[in-house]
Amino acid sequence: MSGQQFPRRTPHFIIIGAQKCGTTSFYRNLLRHPQIVSASKKEVHFFDVNFAQGIDWYLDHFPPIAADDPLITGEASPYYLFHPLVPERVAKFSPAIRLIVLLRNPIDRAISHYYHQHRRGEETQTFLSAIELENQRLEKEEARILADHDYESNTHRNCSYLTRGRYIEQLQRWMKFFPKEQFLILKSETLFADPTAIMQQSFQFLGLEPYDLDQFEVFNQGNYEPLDTQTRRRLAEYFQPYNQKLEQFLQMQFDWEMTNPNSLEMQQQTGQVSHQKPALTLERAKQKLEQSRVWLNQFQSSSFEIPSIAKTEIKNLPNLAFITCIEPGYLEAQSLLLYESIRRHTGRFRHCPIYAFSPRPGYTLSHIMRKRLEQLEVIYSDRPLNTRLPFFSMANKAAACAEVEAQGQHEILVWLDSDTLFFREPQQFDLPDFFDVAVRPINRKRNCTSGLVNHPFDAYWRTLCQYGQLDYNDLPFLETCVDRKIIKACYNAGLIVVRSQKAIFRQWFELLQKSVDGGFDPRVDLVWDNDQPALSIAIWRNTKKVNILEPVYNYNIRAIDNPPQQKMLESSLPLVHIHYHKTFNFEYLDRNPLLQPDFELEESLKSWLLPRLPIDKPFPETDLSQSSLCFTSSLLHS
Repeated sequence: MSGQQFPRRTPHFIIIGAQKCGTTSFYRNLLRHPQIVSASKKEVHFFDVNFAQGIDWYLDHFPPIAADDPLITGEASPYYLFHPLVPERVAKFSPAIRLIVLLRNPIDRAISHYYHQHRRGEETQTFLSAIELENQRLEKEEARILADHDYESNTHRNCSYLTRGRYIEQLQRWMKFFPKEQFLILKSETLFADPTAIMQQSFQFLGLEPYDLDQFEVFNQGNYEPLDTQTRRRLAEYFQPYNQKLEQFLQMQFDWEMTNPNSLEMQQQTGQVSHQKPALTLERAKQKLEQSRVWLNQFQSSSFEIPSIAKTEIKNLPNLAFITCIEPGYLEAQSLLLYESIRRHTGRFRHCPIYAFSPRPGYTLSHIMRKRLEQLEVIYSDRPLNTRLPFFSMANKAAACAEVEAQGQHEILVWLDSDTLFFREPQQFDLPDFFDVAVRPINRKRNCTSGLVNHPFDAYWRTLCQYGQLDYNDLPFLETCVDRKIIKACYNAGLIVVRSQKAIFRQWFELLQKSVDGGFDPRVDLVWDNDQPALSIAIWRNTKKVNILEPVYNYNIRAIDNPPQQKMLESSLPLVHIHYHKTFNFEYLDRNPLLQPDFELEESLKSWLLPRLPIDKPFPETDLSQSSLCFTSSLLHS
């Protein structure tokens, strides 16, 4: 009808913050839904710095929409979360409005905020100076805003690098005016790791039909120098109590203080790692197996040299032990390669005790193999520890770990799958006081649960939690390493670092036995990997101090051509510990990217590794009789 007037539509939602948490990327991708119409600009900033303009000025920023049209509109002004007057103003304007909040690791948010101000020429101090001056700068600013509603404080808005990261204070203020049900709280790191899931969650929160975005576009990604470790640790300590209160208040798991500050994942999230095409090529080489073997053969003359040990090393030897399992067959070659990598490449840890168990009756090693273990200073036992579940080889590891844990001789225990090896010193095995466990997430979702009641494996996980005496809701969420799915925490059992006094390994083995007694037969494919769910539950039954190791630990070589795995190798972070599965066997060598000439593996590692491959051939004889590790052996058994 000509001349028809459309009523102006008040916003259906507001993204209230936080600043430098990805609100621009989120808002612009949200607008791609056909039922969402943009405001005249993303950041209207009415309720904070333009409130004096009046409500008509605000509504003029939104498009006219017919009353019967199913479209919605909204804006995103990140200062709203932090400004002390905004919650009450919004509540009086629209008490039923939906509110969306993105929260990012407050350390990364502060760094990004600082460089944003620095690039604009509004911050002349260094980052350290700016955060040292912050309390002085902000003193009385909030009180003045509360006293004079017309006062606009650029200092409060622009120099609040740390204060804005104390999210608990801001959300508690907002929730005095709105119930929790009107908030959608999103973790920024999860948004960029799994944008499809987060966007669908957001559309559902806004009452919209599902809509698939072909891709998630990223805007305003910053690039700046990484923060030094000491400063980062200091900031982690500063934010830790606020983060803990936030988790308790929201009943959400963030674990920002549990994330290693220098991890590649964190650097990617903060824009500190370039996302340009990597210089090295990860495509599988097209040469035939014969060509690969020719390349390998040039190193066949290499010999193994065991590092010597000095008395100063003995004095400063970490109170740590490695635990493994070994049985006759292919595990022997894998284990020998692993033990040699420990003795050669793990730096301060190279002389720590190595335990090797054959826990199932009838799987004891030959005299020759035992001699080789002695030469590598490996403590071997064939005591039958796994008599309850001999049909389940995965139970061997839990039985072996529980045995060493019960001895109480070592502060830190490290379980290692036999098809793993080390390339350099694993510095993160030094567990600080605020960590009891260090692990990597599981690679793929498989028998994990998304946490939804109707998920196929959710009942399985809930039952396991009952067996383990863990409240299901206490199990946090995390992201899988390879297929990038959000799941209830499940950790890869190929590498586990624990503090022995927590008795995690004992409860792990007990829970495995309970699960089988309860009807979860590991001989059924769907629950074959139930050692990993049981491990995760045993961990969270005993501690919340869980550190997610950097992705250069337990690195899955089998999935190295997967895009998320490729991203890890785009950085300068060198591989520490790899999980190679069968890729060192004869039939897989030509498909193992590590073994291609264009992969930049250090020459010293190549010259050590290549003569020992493929591992399904007889392992090379090594004369270790003159090894200086004899001194270590006498010390360990004294």
